[in-house]
Amino acid sequence: MKAIKQVMKKDHEPYRVPKRVQDVIPIKCMWRDGIFLVGTRYSKTFKFTDINYMVASQEAQKKLFLAYAALINSLDCGATTKITLNNRHLNRKNFADTVLMKLKNDYLDYYRMEYNDVIMSKATGGNGIIQEKYVTVSVCSGTPSVGVPTPAEKDIKLVERTSGTIKQALHTTENITIKASQRTIKTAGSTVKTVEHMWGTAIKSTQAAAETAQKTAVIAAKTAHRSHVAAKAAATVARKAADYTARAAKAIAQAVQELISVVAAGGGTVLILVIVLVVMCFAGMILASDENDMEILSVSEEVKAYEPIIQKYAKEHGIPDYVLLIEAVMMQESGGRGTDPMQCSECNFNTRYPHAPGSITDPEYSINVGIQNLADCLQIAECESPVDMDAIKLALQGYNYGQGYITWAMNKYGEYSKANAVEFSLKTAEACSWNSYGDMDYVPHVLRYYPLGQIFYNPDTTQLIVEVAASQIGNVGGELYWSWYGFTERVEWCACFVSWCANQCGYIDAGILPKFSGCEWGVSWFRQHNQWAERSITLEPGMIIFFDWDGNGVSDHTGIVEKSENGYVYTIEGNNSDICRRREYSVGNSQIFGYGMPSY
Repeated sequence: MKAIKQVMKKDHEPYRVPKRVQDVIPIKCMWRDGIFLVGTRYSKTFKFTDINYMVASQEAQKKLFLAYAALINSLDCGATTKITLNNRHLNRKNFADTVLMKLKNDYLDYYRMEYNDVIMSKATGGNGIIQEKYVTVSVCSGTPSVGVPTPAEKDIKLVERTSGTIKQALHTTENITIKASQRTIKTAGSTVKTVEHMWGTAIKSTQAAAETAQKTAVIAAKTAHRSHVAAKAAATVARKAADYTARAAKAIAQAVQELISVVAAGGGTVLILVIVLVVMCFAGMILASDENDMEILSVSEEVKAYEPIIQKYAKEHGIPDYVLLIEAVMMQESGGRGTDPMQCSECNFNTRYPHAPGSITDPEYSINVGIQNLADCLQIAECESPVDMDAIKLALQGYNYGQGYITWAMNKYGEYSKANAVEFSLKTAEACSWNSYGDMDYVPHVLRYYPLGQIFYNPDTTQLIVEVAASQIGNVGGELYWSWYGFTERVEWCACFVSWCANQCGYIDAGILPKFSGCEWGVSWFRQHNQWAERSITLEPGMIIFFDWDGNGVSDHTGIVEKSENGYVYTIEGNNSDICRRREYSVGNSQIFGYGMPSY
């Protein structure tokens, strides 16, 4: 307490009436590194910004805590700190001129206006006040002594040492702030790996978009007096945006509306809000690194070449805002190649050509019919906007299966799911005596090309073969599987069941899984393809499990791994007491022979 009282006494200097104008300025001396002398105190001021500690990972929180501890420990017992809050009004005209998007009289203007409205409404909230925060660290000087460093010299070194520690703390906070923003973006939905991988060759306005992004980032940084954290985030955005395109404006406009509440919860200045919003829209597409994220692919040049025609018929059929979704559908259907790029010959809206695969020979007519069909699917699915992903998933699967799927799924389940897509396909194929029906994975296949899908679509990562196997639980006797394989009477059908599930997913034709009726033949195939593993392997859903009941080194039963947790492996097996059912085993069970690891 005595030391604290002495410090406080030194900190409050007696007031002296200034005799000259120069005496009004309290700073007596200032060094190049920012340290300044006020009275008998050597001080340095740092600007800082908010960080949402709660959204940071445990590792990031630990780094923040250690950085804060290092800062506190660097201060001398005689040091004092002061917090300064500077509230100022936002210059709305300058903000609008430098930050908001300019209209270009094209079909993206609708999204630019939506983006501008959201940014402006958030920036002018709270009476348009921006709050800047500063911390000033000060130490008091003493009386010089002959032959030894003066206390003032020691004080300067102390402030310099403290300055370095604060800079390191700010640098740590900056890195964590940016990473926390990336994690927040991923929570809202999506993600990708690189801008080059997503967009490929940029469209005409790439250079203009890049320059605009750079200019916006620089001016936005100046608006808050070059906040250290914000400036670096803005620079990162500008560099990444150099390879981005004006097509991203569509994703930006809708993405901001969904993600704004997440940013607002984290606090911070208006500048940080703007920067984070830009990072969320751009970096959310280019900086994600989760290994389970859906891969982002660009549409082909052939698809891009059809864009004017797509815009024409999208407007004609009432879905002008869905151009990117239409392009994603075309990319999945044909890559923009052939005379029927939308693959809609069998569609009811085709009134000019036979209803047979590939019968349309006029690409523009195919686009017209395909867009009309997709518009009908979106209407039946009650889709409200290009980011209404629940309705879009329903509509997309309906485009592949037919509109009947949409009505069926809404009436029975109320929504799309991979499981009910599998169910509908299997039941339709069975009713029509076909081997398979449609693409069970059509939704993720299309959305990998849809930029808004990367932000708002949270893909179901369950392996398709697991969903197919789960739909068969309860089957008795296995006739469906062994008769499909080609047997005319009952056989031990566990391997036939695995093969049948693989065939429904298209994995046999793709060479991902073998067609086998004997377990040993399946084991041999995986070993030949270097996809065999012993019991010590880390288990993943969709692996093929093999058992050796007799312990003689020969596999005599197989199934599909559904999941593994808490030391147990959960399986779906055919011919388990002549029934298709779920089972569970300890991962170290001696009767587990090994695993096949398909390259899905």
